Amino acid sequence: MTESGVQGAHPVVVGVIEMLNRSGQVTQREPWNGSALRVGRAYDNDIVINDPYVCPHHLELLTESGCMLVRDLGSVNGTYAGKKRNPVTTMALQDGSIIQLGHSQLRFHLASGEVAAAWKDPTRQGLLSWLGKPWILLLASLVALVALAADAALDNPEQLQLLTMSSDMLYPLIAVLIWAGFWALLNRVLTHQANFPVHLAIACLGVGVLFFVAQLVSMVSFALGLDAWLPWLRLLGRVAILTVVIYAHLRYATVVSMSHQFVIAVLASVVMFGTPEISSVIERNEFSSLPYLEPLLRPPGYRFARGETVDDFLEQAQLLREKADRDVRP
Repeated sequence: MTESGVQGAHPVVVGVIEMLNRSGQVTQREPWNGSALRVGRAYDNDIVINDPYVCPHHLELLTESGCMLVRDLGSVNGTYAGKKRNPVTTMALQDGSIIQLGHSQLRFHLASGEVAAAWKDPTRQGLLSWLGKPWILLLASLVALVALAADAALDNPEQLQLLTMSSDMLYPLIAVLIWAGFWALLNRVLTHQANFPVHLAIACLGVGVLFFVAQLVSMVSFALGLDAWLPWLRLLGRVAILTVVIYAHLRYATVVSMSHQFVIAVLASVVMFGTPEISSVIERNEFSSLPYLEPLLRPPGYRFARGETVDDFLEQAQLLREKADRDVRP
């Protein structure tokens, strides 16, 4: 979008002019030695901006009496200071000053200004660096296959058949490949590296962890007598795991800060999975007129808490019957 060239080289650089896109990201930096520097759409400017709302000679940067200034050159759409778009004709430049011209932005930084510390590359340091190793992808694929096979076997009340189990596993496997392909495409667009094996490993590990955590939650709920809390515990576990999975994808696919990546991961997991699941749990537990039964079969020896007896069940049924009778009486 922007082509520029700073003429009149000088050994002393007093500042840097940054060109920003609409999302505030730096697209180009030009050193400034303090001499008069003209900005506009015409080709004879020191900084040429390709923006139809910018005048051929829109503004100039200059130094007067030791003060660095920006001055509007009678532009049609004006020059504005900061994100609040305060119109200016002449403005003193400070470190970090933002200049709005047309639909474009410039930002000034002193050459002596401090810059943020370098970000650590997750693909080369820490636990995420292991995801790029071929044996990790192989192990993650085996974990996902075992998890999907076990899930298909547990959900099938009939005698286990290899053909039926394979067909039940086919659609989840396709979904995993599509999921990894989406993140690889996003990675390619944003960082020019697809990293498909890495995203596939993350997706496979996520599938495996989802299955094993779901089984663990079911066992703990059965052992401690938390049957009524089981849907909420499952929901919390799934949202937490999906948050970690999306965060791992974002660490490879984007270059934003870790805090922003975590916030995006939390919001995405809640929107993609949490919101529909919360509605389902609430409706079937509290606001549904249809009976809902979720059998939880486990060996009795795993039960640590006292279970509900037949007398307890009959007493609750009697209370519900009396309540229903009161509700229908005129």
